[in-house]
Amino acid sequence: MIFLSWLICLLSAYLLLKRNVFDFFSLSVVMFWVYSIPLLIGECGYEIHGQWIYENVNNIVYICYFVFILIILLMMIYYDFFIRKNRCLDLDFFNGIASITTSFLSILVFVTFIAILANNNELISGDKMYIAENFISARVYILFEFIVVFLAVISFNSKKYVSFLMILMIILWFSFIGDRTPLVFFIIIELIIMLNRRNEILSKKIFTRKIMIGLFILFMYAFVYKQIGAMVQALDISDAWDSLLHGNIFLKSIMNYEGMVTVQVFNSIASNSHQIHYNFINFFDNFISVILPINLQGNVEGFNSFFQPILFPDVGYGMANNIIAQFYILGGGCGVILFSFLFSCSVMVASYLLLSGVRVKIDGYLISEKLRLVILFCATIFSYYYFRNDFNYLINIEKRIFFIVIAIILFDYFVRVYCYEKNSSFNNKP
Repeated sequence: MIFLSWLICLLSAYLLLKRNVFDFFSLSVVMFWVYSIPLLIGECGYEIHGQWIYENVNNIVYICYFVFILIILLMMIYYDFFIRKNRCLDLDFFNGIASITTSFLSILVFVTFIAILANNNELISGDKMYIAENFISARVYILFEFIVVFLAVISFNSKKYVSFLMILMIILWFSFIGDRTPLVFFIIIELIIMLNRRNEILSKKIFTRKIMIGLFILFMYAFVYKQIGAMVQALDISDAWDSLLHGNIFLKSIMNYEGMVTVQVFNSIASNSHQIHYNFINFFDNFISVILPINLQGNVEGFNSFFQPILFPDVGYGMANNIIAQFYILGGGCGVILFSFLFSCSVMVASYLLLSGVRVKIDGYLISEKLRLVILFCATIFSYYYFRNDFNYLINIEKRIFFIVIAIILFDYFVRVYCYEKNSSFNNKP
């Protein structure tokens, strides 16, 4: 199974490098292998009481993972040959957000951030979980993360560098307290943008200085920084530097990373599926509670609450989810195939709409660029975040991002209408 994993991994790399785009198919495949390194070494594990416990990967896990990635690759090949149009990503849609909107919201977010920190000094360098719970609320903290990333991408690509620097300071604060999501999310979106500017095969575009620097920073931050983050937060820079130079930190980054836990979750579920009482009633009950607008700030019971208390009762931290394991519990192999197909279709539609664009007018206001912004952010987080969460939490995150982006777009629309009417009335004065 390990040998077969390497063959499929090399096949995935070959197919990606032969493409001339890096879309959401590409991102989904990359994130699959980022979280599937245990398949390549044959072991998965989890931490308990400060010690890591490892075990061999179950053959059921291998088969389900192979089914998932092969369906994605087949759908990607079909999409490339019969549907996709050879178009580059036009960056003009970043100019769809008015400068005054970007500047105003960046200042507002920055001032709000400073005010929250000033109100509670422990938020400046506290524990990430404490900060998330006391940053007004945990849900406000998550919403704030995505607002910051959205403004960072908009300000950077529309060359509003003063606004970008304000937002970058907030992103660096997130990194300092150990929250890697905003910076990783921002870098991934920028890589998608840079890799789709020219219409040539990916193997030529990826080995450029900017892309390689971005990938190196992404790897070091996503994998290595977690091992030294506590030292950096305690300002023990010398110890952090010594760990980088002399410790087995790169090996630990692989053997103790989150993908080990997500595969372990499926491994334990595959061996003890009869103990997990999770069915379609639970799934749809949670799903309905997610999609109802009235539950925007409500609690959602995740798949984790059905397996962790039973399979990992002694683990004192919240373990990651596994979306393939979730559908395996719901429908066995058929559930995995169904999810793989629906996931691939969603990624296909998002990839097509991002590069082709959708032209819609409301009262003469062209919103094709705005729709592409919605697609860029929602589909990126969908393709990047799917492997460590369950389906309902993923949809909940998508809902939050959708409302954030739509709210900013509506605000921008009213700003433009107001400025246009004001300028028109001024120009029409005798």
